[in-house]
Amino acid sequence: MMDRKAFTLVEIVVVGAVISLMAAGIAAVTVMKARETALENICAEARRRIQHAEEQYALGEGAHSTGLQDLVDAGYLRAVPACPSGGVYAWENTTPGDPLYQSAIVCSIHGAVEPPAVLGADDFNDGSADGWSLYKGKRWAVDDGKLLGGKEKGRVNKNWAFFGDEGWEDYTVSVDAELLAGHGYGLFVRATDLKKVDGYSVKYDQQNGVFSVTEYTNGRESKPLASYSPPAGYDWGGEKTLTVGVSGDTIQVSVSDIAGGGQPVLTVTDPTYSHGAVGLSTWKKGYASFDNVTVTEQ
Repeated sequence: MMDRKAFTLVEIVVVGAVISLMAAGIAAVTVMKARETALENICAEARRRIQHAEEQYALGEGAHSTGLQDLVDAGYLRAVPACPSGGVYAWENTTPGDPLYQSAIVCSIHGAVEPPAVLGADDFNDGSADGWSLYKGKRWAVDDGKLLGGKEKGRVNKNWAFFGDEGWEDYTVSVDAELLAGHGYGLFVRATDLKKVDGYSVKYDQQNGVFSVTEYTNGRESKPLASYSPPAGYDWGGEKTLTVGVSGDTIQVSVSDIAGGGQPVLTVTDPTYSHGAVGLSTWKKGYASFDNVTVTEQ
C-alpha cells in the first residue's frame, strides 16, 4: 500500500466543516450563558427594588406591607416587578416580629442568592449631580430628585454625562428615564476616553421609532449594530426602566414595558470594547429625566 503524505480535498473540507460546527456550537453556548446571567441579574435588581420599597414602606407607614401591591398603591413601586424567567417572588422570612421579617425576597427560579454587588448608584435625592462628569452640551440640572438632560425648547446636538469607573467590565446598569420632549435619550456602557468617547450607546429613539445599539469610536457614532421596533402604537412617553447588561462580548437590552418588562428586546455580540463607565445622553431636541441609576456587578 502507498503511504499517505497529504489530506485529500474531501478530508480537508470535512475537517473544516467539523471545526465550523464546533465553533458555532461554542458561540451559541456562550450567548445562552450570557443571556441567563443577564436574566438572573435583572431578577436580582427587581428583588433589590422590592426589598428597598418594603423598607421604605415600613418606615413610612409604621408597619410592613400585606403584599407587593401595597407597595405600588402607596407609591413605593411603580409596578409589581416580575422575574424575567417567570419565577414567583416570596418573602424569605414571614414570621412577624422577627428582625429579618420581610427583609429578603426570594425567587422560585433564581432562589435566595443575594443580589450582585452594587458598583455605583445615584438617585439624585441629594439635589446634585456630584460624581458625574459632564461633557459636550453640559445641559444637565437636578430638580425634584431627578437629573434633567437637554433643553425643554431648542436643541443640543450632543449632551453627555458619565458616571463610574472606566475599569468596570461586566455589569448591569438600570435607569428610570422619561422622554419629556423631542428626539430621544441614550445610555452609554463601557465608555472610555470620555471627552471624545469610545464605547457603546443604547438609544431610546422616538424620532426613528426604534431602540438601537450603536458604537462610538473617538466620538464618532456608527450605524446601528442592531435595532428593535416596538409594537405599533407604542407609547414613547412615560417613565420606563431601561436595563442594559454587558457580559463578555454580549450586550442585552430590556425595557420595563416591553416583552414582559424583563426579557431582552435586543441582544448584540461585539468584541470591540471590554470595559468602561456608564453614561447618559440626549441629542438635538431631546429632553429627558433620569432617576435611580444603579450599576451592579455581573
